[in-house]
Amino acid sequence: MRKYKRILLIDDDVASLYINRSVLQELDLVEHIDVVTNGSSALNYFNERNTTPESWPDIILLDISMPVKDGFEVLAESRKLGYFQGKAPKVIMLTSSSRIIDHLKASEYGVVDYLTKPLTTEKLISALSKLELNE
Repeated sequence: MRKYKRILLIDDDVASLYINRSVLQELDLVEHIDVVTNGSSALNYFNERNTTPESWPDIILLDISMPVKDGFEVLAESRKLGYFQGKAPKVIMLTSSSRIIDHLKASEYGVVDYLTKPLTTEKLISALSKLELNE
């Protein structure tokens, strides 16, 4: 499994962020882990990096249910604003929602995988394997 330059965690749950960071660090798959805690902050993060594509994350682990803007609003607005043109980060939904409608909606946005919390090494390895197969 390859090593990634940057992964962005977008989640409002502190415990989930701790688990996600721990799994990523345990697997030693990434040089930098960035964290934002709501959808509005995620859009600010994208806006700050819009002119420097080399600072974009390779992968985004995105929660659905967050305050201010949910994960789907983040995806919709990112698309509308053209943030993911060119070198687009791969998005993996990581959420507590097991609703089929959310899973289907995620696939409409080209989400690479849809994982339910908590993140485990096995789930992450499986998702990254799918991502690498599609590259």
